Amino acid sequence: LGNDTVVLQNGNSASLGANVDINVNLDTVQSVEVYTFDSATGPQGLGPTNIAQAHTINFQGGNVLTQNTINVDGSIITDALDSLTVTIADSTDADFKFVVDGTAGNDLLIKGTAGANNDIVFNGGAGADTIRITGAALGSTVTVDGGAGDDSIEQNGGTLIDDSFVSVTSVETLRAAA
Repeated sequence: LGNDTVVLQNGNSASLGANVDINVNLDTVQSVEVYTFDSATGPQGLGPTNIAQAHTINFQGGNVLTQNTINVDGSIITDALDSLTVTIADSTDADFKFVVDGTAGNDLLIKGTAGANNDIVFNGGAGADTIRITGAALGSTVTVDGGAGDDSIEQNGGTLIDDSFVSVTSVETLRAAA
């Protein structure tokens, strides 16, 4: 019982400062509620400049009977050069709720174009954040707060109606996904 946490080692030295790139198969990884990072800025470059890091977390699978909440907390990352991409694959069970807190950089949330309508809460943070989602999946089960920055929703097919935006705030641009 409790909250089990995976702390991703983005590190604060050049030896630990690689990009984080993980795939989480929810069929085999169970009872982990939080994914977060160990460093606010990652490795330091020469002088006061930080080294940009692009972190990626991909979720897929899972077969649960009751709602399980997974929190991805990128808010510890305060370096605006860093970014976080979270992908919720088509195969992800509908009983997973995802709460994603972005970094100070430009973040991307990708919701697969088919499959389950997961409950999603996305808090973008300070950067120019993007939510890539099928029109049918944007609605009552998805809450988006783009935060500061020039944020956007990329419609990846489907239909959007006025009710699709009832839980969307601080998003400045709507466009079709390329």
